[in-house]
Amino acid sequence: MEIIHFIFIIMFILAPFVITENKINFIINDFKNPLHVFLFILLILFLYYIFNYKKDNYRLINAAKRALISFIIAYLAFLQLPYETFMLVFIIVYYLDDQLILRDN
Repeated sequence: MEIIHFIFIIMFILAPFVITENKINFIINDFKNPLHVFLFILLILFLYYIFNYKKDNYRLINAAKRALISFIIAYLAFLQLPYETFMLVFIIVYYLDDQLILRDN
């Protein structure tokens, strides 16, 4: 299992070298757009509210975690970063409560 962790760490260290200046300009342009910034802040506040004040609502937390992962996949796909998408989603699913993410009740 340690060899897998080592491979993932190497891939994650090499990931910034794949991100070109063009992709960084996409991100900067997104955050220059006031609507994008407003919606991003609204998303963060919504997730903060769910994870801190709705801990007893299993379905709501499960939906929020899946939506967060979907957002990350969509944004990194927009930036055309497939390997970084895999790594980031893998790390999030691994360290978040995976029983809440994968189980449907």
